[in-house]
Parts: sequence; C-alpha cells; structure tokens
Amino acid sequence: MPNLLPYLEEQAVGADVPFEKRPVRRRLIADIKAGKISRIVCRDLERLSRDTALWLRFVELCCGHGVTIHTFSGPLALRLPSDRFASTVRAAA
Repeated sequence: MPNLLPYLEEQAVGADVPFEKRPVRRRLIADIKAGKISRIVCRDLERLSRDTALWLRFVELCCGHGVTIHTFSGPLALRLPSDRFASTVRAAA
C-alpha cells in the first residue's frame, strides 16, 4: 500500500491567502518539489483553491513535477491547454 500523507487545514483560511502563507500548503508544495507526491486526492477542486491565479500556479507546479490531481469523480485531465482551461473554470466556480 502506498504511503498516504494527509494535508488537512485545521482552521478556516480565506480563499485569497497564498499557499506560501498556509503552513499545510507550504508542506504540500515542499513535498511536491521533493518528489514525495505522485498524486493528490481531494473531495472537490475547491478544497485545493478557490482563487484562479493560485489554482493556475498550483496546476503548473503539479504538472511540472508529474503529480496528478484526482477528485472523487476521477482523475483531472490537465495535459492539454483546453483541459487546464476547463479545470480552471471548475476551480473558479
């Protein structure tokens, strides 16, 4: 069984707070950059980000490190620009 690392925000954080200012998100980003993460599973995209600019930076980071993002409805397509656009619309909604 793969090693599962939980990244749960214990307190509510505003949607516009950059990932770098959230301790749990900082750890997630550091682990992505260190190659410890191969996939992220979350209930909904809004659990990762509700800010379009933050979402785009996060997707770029994940794609650059080969990390796939999954929701309960399945893996998120991010390879094509049209896929990234659709995910950005979903994340912003």
